Amino acid sequence: MGGFTVRALALSAAAVSFGVLAVYLASVVLEEDADPNARAGLVAASLAIAGAFALVAALLGAGGVSMVLLTAASTTLIVWGVLGLLTIGIPLLVGGVLTAMAARKAAEAAPPDAFRTSIAAAVGVSVALGVAFALT
Repeated sequence: MGGFTVRALALSAAAVSFGVLAVYLASVVLEEDADPNARAGLVAASLAIAGAFALVAALLGAGGVSMVLLTAASTTLIVWGVLGLLTIGIPLLVGGVLTAMAARKAAEAAPPDAFRTSIAAAVGVSVALGVAFALT
């Protein structure tokens, strides 16, 4: 996997995120007895944001900002991948791994301060998703 660029990995992760989002929204809308609730909105919004973060990071290329965006996107995809392991989780885990690989490659050109910000982003996203999941 050493030959893939930050851009290619991030675009792949964005495609996975948006693809799973489309399938998730279609399943919520098409399910007859489903009652779309706040949790469905939380999952959909966070997948859209993760995909957007990966897409922006792909446009920026390697560097500190990309590393932080990719770390936040990776954390989101991995959290939902683990929580949704029996439904939409496997593709999200694949997307999370792709995003983490892109973040690692982006880190090669990142300044030292970006590492602390990246860790803060991962912790912040994990806590925010956990609290939001518990409240919905």
